[in-house]
Amino acid sequence: MSVFIQLEARLAKFAAEQQAVLTKNREDHWPLVPELLGFEERRVDWQREGVNLAVIIQPDFQAIGVDTTKWHFRAVA
Repeated sequence: MSVFIQLEARLAKFAAEQQAVLTKNREDHWPLVPELLGFEERRVDWQREGVNLAVIIQPDFQAIGVDTTKWHFRAVA
C-alpha cells in the first residue's frame, strides 16, 4: 500500500490547479545499485512567470539504501 494514500487526491488537485505535472515513484533510478532500485516519491513540477517550481516528497537516501521511515519535503524554485 502506498504511503501517499492520504495525500493522492490533494496532490492531484494541487497539480491541476497549477497546471503542473505530477510524477509518481521512480523505477530503476540507480540500475547499478540494486538496493536503490525504485522507491515511492511524489513530485509536482510547473512554471510560473518563467520560473521553474517543484514540490518534492521523497524518502531519506542513505549510503546503504532508502530509509522510508524518514521523509523529506522540498519546495524548490
